[in-house]
Amino acid sequence: MEPVYCSQINVKICSRCKEAMESHCHTCQQDLCRHCKESHTINLDTKQHDVTVYRERMKYTPKREVCASHPRQVYEMYCESCNTPFCVSCKEHKNHETLNLRTAYEDKRKQHYEKIGKLKDDTLYSLQILRLGLKSDIRDDAKTIREEIEHLQSAIGKMFQRMNYLMDDAIITVKDDATFKYQCLLREQSLKISKRNTMLNRYEEKLERTANRPVQFLKLVKKVSLCKFQNTPSLPQGYLCSLSQDIKTEDMVKLLHKIRIEDRGKRQVKKERLLRCMTSPVLQKTITMTDLEFCHHISNVECDSVWVGDTTRVALVDIPSSAILHSLAGVPHSHGTGSHTLDNQRNLNIINNNASIIKVSFDMQTRTNVFQRKDPAWEMMCVHFSNSTLDLLIGMYNRDLKIGKILRYSTSGKLIKTIQYDQAGKPMYRIPRYLTENNNGDIVVSVWRYNEPGCVVVTDAQGRSLFSYRDSPQELYLVPRGICTDALSHILVCDRRTETVHLIDKDGQFLCYLLTKELPGIKEPYCLSYDFRNHILLVGSRLDNKISVFRYINRYALDGAPD
Repeated sequence: MEPVYCSQINVKICSRCKEAMESHCHTCQQDLCRHCKESHTINLDTKQHDVTVYRERMKYTPKREVCASHPRQVYEMYCESCNTPFCVSCKEHKNHETLNLRTAYEDKRKQHYEKIGKLKDDTLYSLQILRLGLKSDIRDDAKTIREEIEHLQSAIGKMFQRMNYLMDDAIITVKDDATFKYQCLLREQSLKISKRNTMLNRYEEKLERTANRPVQFLKLVKKVSLCKFQNTPSLPQGYLCSLSQDIKTEDMVKLLHKIRIEDRGKRQVKKERLLRCMTSPVLQKTITMTDLEFCHHISNVECDSVWVGDTTRVALVDIPSSAILHSLAGVPHSHGTGSHTLDNQRNLNIINNNASIIKVSFDMQTRTNVFQRKDPAWEMMCVHFSNSTLDLLIGMYNRDLKIGKILRYSTSGKLIKTIQYDQAGKPMYRIPRYLTENNNGDIVVSVWRYNEPGCVVVTDAQGRSLFSYRDSPQELYLVPRGICTDALSHILVCDRRTETVHLIDKDGQFLCYLLTKELPGIKEPYCLSYDFRNHILLVGSRLDNKISVFRYINRYALDGAPD
C-alpha cells in the first residue's frame, strides 16, 4: 500500500487515520502513526508484525561517517573482539574477528529491535495496565485503610472505654497520616512507571535517530545496556493494618503506636486485567498434516510450532507456514490419547508401547529412555510435564482392577506422589486419558471408557479432590476427550457426544459452549492445546488430519482496560 499524502503540505499520513505517519508495518504493508503503531503492537493478532520507522522502508544508503582517530578516513569495518567500528588506518584490529560495517549494523540493529519489541509486547504493556490501575487502587485502598483503622478504633474502644475522649483525637490523626502516606506511596509508584516508560521511549527514539548511521548506532548499543529496562520496578502491592497483642493500658498514645503497617509484597498485574474473552471465537487458519491420518493429541512447543500425534507417529508442524518440520515414527501408543508432552527444554517426552517414556531432544539427534514402568499390570495412558514444578505427571491404568491413578515424578526420577483416591477413600479415576495442569497448580484429568459417559476430574497439587465435571446445564452426560487450560485459568474440554468444546471456570462451573459444530473448522473436536505465548487455541479432529487455529482471548486496549 502506497502512503497517502495530504493535499496541502505533502505530509505522509497514517493508513488508518489522518495523523502524521511515523512507522511502517512490513507484514501488512500499512503506514502507521504513533497511536496506531501502539495499537498494532498491542493486539495479539498483529503484535509479531515487522514494524519499523518509515525511513528504514526506503533502504537509504548509509552515511559514510568519519573515523575519530583518522579524520581523512571513514569507518568501513567493525571489530567483534573490541565491539567498535574502525577504518583502514586502524591497525590495532588487524588480527581480530571483523565484519563488514553494514552487516554488523543490520545484525545488531535487528537484535536490539527484537529485544525492544519483546519489552514493548509484554513488560511495557503490563506496566501501562498497572499504571492505569493505580488510580483505582489509590481510591479503593485508601478507603480500605480507613475502614480497617475504624475497625481497630472500635476494638480499642471496647477495651478502653475510660479513655474514649483521648481516643477520638488520636484516631483521627492516625487515619489521616496513614492515608496521606499511602497516597504518597502510590504516587511515587506512578512516577517510577512514568520514568521507566520515558527511559524506554527515549532509548527507542535514539535507535530511530541512528537509522542509516551505523557508527552512531553501534556506539549507542555499546554504551547503553538493555538490562536496566528488562526488570519491572519493585512496587509494593500495598499495606495491611493490624493491632499488636502487646497492649499497654497505661498510655493511649503507646497503644496507638502498636498499629503496624506491613508490606504485602511486590505489586502484580492480574491476568484478568491484561486479557479478556472475546464475544465469539475467530477461526484464523486450518492446518493439514500430510503425515498423519487424524489428530489424537497436540503438544505446544511455544515457538510457533506444535507436535501432533495419532496412534503410530507424531509430527512437528510449523503453525505460520503449515509445513511439517519433522516426523517421528516407531513410538506406537495404542490408546492414541495424551501420549506426549514438552519439557522446559522443548524436548519431546513420549509414551512408547504403553510401557516406557522416551525423551527426544529438541534437535532430534538423541533419544533417551527416561522412565520404565515397574509393574506390567499398569499401563501408561497419558503424560504431562509441569512447567511450574518441573515434575512429570503420568496417568496409569490397571485392566484387572479397572482403576487408574496419577503418578508425580521429580526430574531425577523419584516418585513424589501417587494420586488415586478421594478424601472418602473412593477411586477417582477409571481410565485417565488426557492430563494437564492449571495455572494454580490444579491437576486436570479427562476420564472415560469407550461407549460410556465420562468426566473431568480436578484435584489440587497435593491430590485432594476438588470437583468432577460431568455435564453442562443442558446435557444429560459428558463424553470427554482432549482437555487444556488457558491464560485465564479456564478449563476447556472436548465433548464427543455433542461435537462441542466446553468452557468451564477453575471451580468447575460451566460458562459456555466455546466451539460448536456449526462453526467453520469444527469437525468432531478431539484434542486441544493452548498457546500461552500467542494466546491461540489449537483444535484437532478425530475424523481427519486437520488442526483448526482459533482466537477467543485478546488483550485490552489501553483505553479500555478495567480499573
